[in-house]
Amino acid sequence: MIRERIGRIMYVKHAKMGGGNGAIEINYRFGGRNRFGIATFLNHKGLLLSFNLYAGVFRDVPEINLTEGQVYAQWIENLQFDQ
Repeated sequence: MIRERIGRIMYVKHAKMGGGNGAIEINYRFGGRNRFGIATFLNHKGLLLSFNLYAGVFRDVPEINLTEGQVYAQWIENLQFDQ
């Protein structure tokens, strides 16, 4: 689900985290052309948890086709909570 662009927020979408927990993800741009951020919010047992990634192409590893965004997305998808 994509919402309208507001200021520097690029889009807001519903996301799934590890364990099937629903989350809200906000993607935004800041600073230079290649700078971006992803904020993910999750309600876990009544606690609002926030996970953030601030990234740019300066930490990508083109030799193995790996980006910071890919690492963050995989981490979010696989996050599990102990009961």
